[in-house]
Amino acid sequence: MVVKFLFVLLTSINFYHPLVTDDTATVGKEVFQCELTSEYSWDKEENIILNQFSFVGVLSFGLADNVDVSISIPYTYIKESGLHDKEIYGISDSEIFIKYRVFGFDVVRIGFKPALMIPVGDDGKGLGLGVVGFKFLLLLDLFLLSNFSLYINSGYIRHQNMVNEDLWHFSIGCDYEISDKFLLVANTGADGHYKTGFNNMPVFFLGGLIYPLDEDFDLSWGLKLGITEVENDYSLLLGVTFRF
Repeated sequence: MVVKFLFVLLTSINFYHPLVTDDTATVGKEVFQCELTSEYSWDKEENIILNQFSFVGVLSFGLADNVDVSISIPYTYIKESGLHDKEIYGISDSEIFIKYRVFGFDVVRIGFKPALMIPVGDDGKGLGLGVVGFKFLLLLDLFLLSNFSLYINSGYIRHQNMVNEDLWHFSIGCDYEISDKFLLVANTGADGHYKTGFNNMPVFFLGGLIYPLDEDFDLSWGLKLGITEVENDYSLLLGVTFRF
């Protein structure tokens, strides 16, 4: 179960909450943004039941209109029930990343996001991976209709962990404006190694809502379902985003 958590840890931080897929949107020059997200996950594997709660704070600052720098700090609580009951809790590995929107037109925007993964979590407890890692994502936004947008992420993760050293990531998400105040979102994606079969990849489907109270304050909810055994059976997500 802890191995499963370490695998998911590599790609589990959300930046367009509740989507796993990020977009190219930036906060704006000299603007701060704070994202506070929580996630409760449940999983059953043979005779072991996993209950996991994660809280992530992400602070972003706009270096330019098209460039952000951010840092994430996650806290995780895990309870395993089964043959040997176990509780694990504490700070997990952090990320420092830059999002750069290269260019954008009316219907398409392209950007990239390199990230440095900092091993601040206790790898002895299974809360971290113990070594510095690197991640690079290519971001693509497609504005197909006035109220419908598509987001695609593709990237590479380098981390000397107990699962695989080289991982790829691919995900696709969308949002649909159902009213002036609500966005309906959906998302699916996978992570894996070139030698990994489909059943050994964490593959998910996610649906949710975003409620923008105003231009500087958003609420978000989501339900994430695991398609393969490596992913948790289901997760409930809640987030608050505000800019200042």
